[in-house]
Amino acid sequence: MVKTCGRAKCIACETEFQADITVLRNHSKGAKHLKNVKKIAENPPKIATAFKRNEAQDEVNRAELKITALITDHNLPVKICDHLIPLLKDTFPDSKIAQGMKMGRSKATERILPKFVKLNEYFQSERVVITHVYNVVADTYKDLLLSYLQPNYVYKTELCQIDPNNASQFMDLKQIHLSVRVLQNIDKLNQREQEDFYLRCRQFLIESANEIKKQSRDQFSVNQATA
Repeated sequence: MVKTCGRAKCIACETEFQADITVLRNHSKGAKHLKNVKKIAENPPKIATAFKRNEAQDEVNRAELKITALITDHNLPVKICDHLIPLLKDTFPDSKIAQGMKMGRSKATERILPKFVKLNEYFQSERVVITHVYNVVADTYKDLLLSYLQPNYVYKTELCQIDPNNASQFMDLKQIHLSVRVLQNIDKLNQREQEDFYLRCRQFLIESANEIKKQSRDQFSVNQATA
């Protein structure tokens, strides 16, 4: 099984589900999974077939990436994917690309920034303790900064004094930290589309970091004073 941030995919069943140990165990014991695994074992794919590029899926991934870029560029709510993708499928029934898209809010969030998924899961869990909130927010903020700023600048500067907009400390565009799912599919875009996508991702990261800093500035300063 292949695991990405918060999600897992069973290659044998071509099914995605929550990356939870109980869910994984139950799936592995299911009749459909056992049947598919047995079928693969009896008829193992040839090396050439296993590594054959799926051009149709490449086009679907490319379309999903462009929709993700549109969402970040226009600051749209990620939940729009829960309605947009079904709408596209209904509007373009003859389009194999539209029919092949399977991107809801969870997948879109993973593509944009996996750290947001973890932060959201933390605040929705039953184990949230107010004394831990600062550490969780600070860690997420630092991870955001490390996604596009030079590490030396982030590590050697007090958190409250870091400027998320400091262009002199930006990484090269292609060094920006993106999710595994994005990196696996971004080469489907041409050079101009890739550069545009990286620029939009960096701008999204900058705006997200600025928002966290604005909301937590006082707490960052207090923590520095008491450290």
